[in-house]
Amino acid sequence: MVEERGCRYCILWDREVGRGYARTPEGQVAPLKRVTRNSKLLSGLSPVIFTPTFILVDGNRELGRITGYPGQMYFW
Repeated sequence: MVEERGCRYCILWDREVGRGYARTPEGQVAPLKRVTRNSKLLSGLSPVIFTPTFILVDGNRELGRITGYPGQMYFW
């Protein structure tokens, strides 16, 4: 999860999904790692413009991403 301090959509995701995410089947398969947009872990990936952005990676290879958070139904 790429996030920024004060991001209202990141806060909303935390409230609606984040608290229980690690206990879900998705959270077991794709554990959440939080980083900021300037993280070196993002080098080699397409730029992140909006937060939150959820990037699924395997090693250094991007498998997919969700940009933004308009609500629980969109995320799941």
